[in-house]
Amino acid sequence: MKIKITHTFLFLLLSANAIISANAGPHSHEAHEHGVAQLTLAIEGNVLAIEFESPAANLVGFEHKARTQEEIKQVKQAKDILNSPEALFSFVGTNCIAQKTTADVSGVKGDAHNEHKHHDHPKNHSEITANYLFNCKNSSQLTSLSIALFEKFNGIKIINATWITDTEQRAEKLNAEKKIIFLR
Repeated sequence: MKIKITHTFLFLLLSANAIISANAGPHSHEAHEHGVAQLTLAIEGNVLAIEFESPAANLVGFEHKARTQEEIKQVKQAKDILNSPEALFSFVGTNCIAQKTTADVSGVKGDAHNEHKHHDHPKNHSEITANYLFNCKNSSQLTSLSIALFEKFNGIKIINATWITDTEQRAEKLNAEKKIIFLR
C-alpha cells in the first residue's frame, strides 16, 4: 500500500515540531542535552508519522565520527535498532504497519580509515535522527503507543514527546517508568 502525504499532513508534522521548539525555549535549536531526545508524532487519516531525534551520545556513547572498529560496530548496531520499528513501537487499539523507515547516522558514521584521525572540533554535537511512516488499520481506534527506546538505548533518560491528532495536540515528557503515549 502506498501512503499519500498531503500538504495538511506535512503542516501537522511541522506544527508538532514548532510546538517542541516553543516549549524548549528561545534557544532550542542550540540546545543539545545528553540524555534527552525528541519524539514527534502526527496522525492524519490512517497515516502515522514519527520523527525521532537524539544526540548521538545517547545512542552510541560518542558524537565524533566513528574511529575504531568498536565504534563503527556501535553505530551499525544503533542504525539496525532504529531501522526496526516493530521493536521500538507497539500500538494499542489498532494495528499499525511500518511502510517506510529511515535512520540517519551520518554525523557519527565512520570507517576503519578514520581510526587514526583526530580532527574533530571539541564542540561537535552530532545528532541521530529516524523517521517512520506507519499505515494504521483504523487510526481513530489507536488509543496508545508504547515506546521501547529506553530499553534499547540506555543513554536516553528523557524523551520530549509531542503529537498532533485530528482532535488534539499535546506534549509530554517520557522516561523509563512512563513510556506510553495516551492518544485518546
